[in-house]
Amino acid sequence: MPKPTQNLVSQMKIFGAVCTFVVLAWLIASTSIPHAPAVQPCSPEWFTYLDSHYGNTSDAEGHGPDPGDAEWFNAFERQAKLPDSHDLSSNSQRCQLIQSELARRIYIVNQNLGFITSF
Repeated sequence: MPKPTQNLVSQMKIFGAVCTFVVLAWLIASTSIPHAPAVQPCSPEWFTYLDSHYGNTSDAEGHGPDPGDAEWFNAFERQAKLPDSHDLSSNSQRCQLIQSELARRIYIVNQNLGFITSF
């Protein structure tokens, strides 16, 4: 007959394995690898796609910069770890630069954790 401590250790190992599995399953289910948008850069659909697939630039209460504003570009570039493009003369140039960077890189995004990385 097994000792009570052996039973407890065995149950703890099973519990630990189940918890690990649940956490890993949640991480996999909530992580995405988005592709660069297929819509026209700087269009309303483009900004919506970026906010929904790469991370929203607004705060938890829904306040934030308006898409297309210089503040929005700065926030998105910082969040996506893109080079700062504030020195470009037009928003359309900034959109094209962001679009080309998104197409060139592979992103791994977990919006629940606020995690984004690229390579």
